[in-house]
Amino acid sequence: MNDDIRLQPAKRQTFRAIVAVILCLLAYAFGFGFFSLGYFMVGFLTEFSFPYDWLVIPGGFLVVVTACGIWQARSGSEHYGYQDSDLRWDVPVETPGGAVVDFYAHRVTAPAHAATQILLAGPLQAIKAVALIRSRIPESAGLELKLEAARSAVAAKGGWHSLADHAEIMQEIAYLIRMEKVEFSPRGGRIKIAADSD
Repeated sequence: MNDDIRLQPAKRQTFRAIVAVILCLLAYAFGFGFFSLGYFMVGFLTEFSFPYDWLVIPGGFLVVVTACGIWQARSGSEHYGYQDSDLRWDVPVETPGGAVVDFYAHRVTAPAHAATQILLAGPLQAIKAVALIRSRIPESAGLELKLEAARSAVAAKGGWHSLADHAEIMQEIAYLIRMEKVEFSPRGGRIKIAADSD
């Protein structure tokens, strides 16, 4: 049997989903504390308040963070490094003044980048947890052998061909698509063996 067709046990997927939920809750707790602290600092200076303001203002900001996280996940990106962020300034350091500005700019922008990544971890980890739960493949006797046979059937056809050619093994092919062993094109319902699955 090909070692490529190794099922990730459902228990492991569930454990990874639980870890993602815990990270999500920690990120949201950080976000609530962060926005509460900011609101209390502004409220103390301006004496601005209304009923349940301690809950509504941070909650509103968390709704915005959640929307941004969902948008970021749907656009196909996740966390990105400081070097790739818009918060990183490329200040010319050829002069002593430039070196000082570069030093102090990064002391502000680097923590700001870290805070945005922690805040976005809430929705991104929630989406990851849902994806892990939904992608679990139930364990059953002989499933790995069935998957190997289905992979061989797809490989035997060679190149792109219709999914309807494999009507009797649709469930196994759906699992192989989830495992990225088979490529699927929604246009015309066509499949082929994945390039790294040969």
